[in-house]
Amino acid sequence: MAGADVIGTAICIALLIIVAYVVAGSILTTTGMVINTQSDMNRQIEARLNTDIQIPDGPTPSFFAFDPWYIHFHVKNTGLETIRNFTFMDVYVAESGNAPKLYKFNANSVDSNLDPCGDANEKTWNYYGIVPNDIMNPGMLDPGEELSIDICKFGTKPPHFMVGAITPNGVSAFYTV
Repeated sequence: MAGADVIGTAICIALLIIVAYVVAGSILTTTGMVINTQSDMNRQIEARLNTDIQIPDGPTPSFFAFDPWYIHFHVKNTGLETIRNFTFMDVYVAESGNAPKLYKFNANSVDSNLDPCGDANEKTWNYYGIVPNDIMNPGMLDPGEELSIDICKFGTKPPHFMVGAITPNGVSAFYTV
């Protein structure tokens, strides 16, 4: 009987040690995930605080011989953060008191030799240039640079409208004409 008590006690101690390792490992893994999440969140907050954009000059509706009316405007990066991915940058246009319409970036026009103009009917926007001289990070909007945006194929000249741009991290700028 004494041998059975010793064996039972040894098995219980072994099981307690295994459970302690599992619990300690779970706590360490969870702590690591929380720390990584907190670091990612702090990086996102810092990037958002360093991001600022403006629409420095009013958007101009213009008439193009081959297209009906189009809207042209600039978005200037006045912050300290480079705006890297235009796919997640939204542009809004609201005409004469109507609700704003969302325009998504059309990356296909940038990679081709087609007209780099967005399409009002397809709700897309595109840029035809970054000024001054997009040398530092080509295809990205560095601090101090301006993105020239066109949205084409508006049926008529909008008498009053508002344009807005929202960066991938949620910073926005709007301009009303």
